[in-house]
Amino acid sequence: MLRGRHEEFIKALKPSETEEKALTRVLKSAQEPVVLESATPNSVLALFWDRQGANAIHAVTGDKDLARSLFLETRDGGRTPVQILREASVRSRSMEALSGLPEFARLGRLGRYSDGIARTYRALGRDEALKKVGAVQDDTKARSLNCGFLVALEALKGREWQFSREEQDFGKYLAGFADNLFKCEPGAYRDALQNLLTAAGTNETAE
Repeated sequence: MLRGRHEEFIKALKPSETEEKALTRVLKSAQEPVVLESATPNSVLALFWDRQGANAIHAVTGDKDLARSLFLETRDGGRTPVQILREASVRSRSMEALSGLPEFARLGRLGRYSDGIARTYRALGRDEALKKVGAVQDDTKARSLNCGFLVALEALKGREWQFSREEQDFGKYLAGFADNLFKCEPGAYRDALQNLLTAAGTNETAE
């Protein structure tokens, strides 16, 4: 753990939680003093990034392989250390959220669509999942499924006009199945997807 001046210095930078983890790791290994006219978390990290970037990413993700891979991948990309750390945090959370979920080799059209929305919700959250709703809407089943996703995501208000009364009623019925797909334990995910597809009236299987 950092003590004294390093600890006070980091606190004075007012870093985010992610930035603080990276700064703590980097400054712990620093041999030279940090001299900057106007210090920010990014400017401090940039001083050490070429030598300590992978370690900084590892401090955020806890995954050495991911840290090394992302460090090499972004080395010449022009992104700042803080931008790279944010991406590292998102990737790490995504991998953790999706770990244990089954892989499917023969999903049908609506199965792939529903699985994609559910995985996006788990990895990136509600707002990103909402961006995917509506990509498939070429028949009543698909539109009813979309309505169900919107209800489950608490986003139907103001969009009711997109659906017939029948599709809205069916969508409200499907919402509980969609919500379960979003939130069930990984071991129950396959059954949750199958239950949604069956409730939607498809003959697709979660395989």
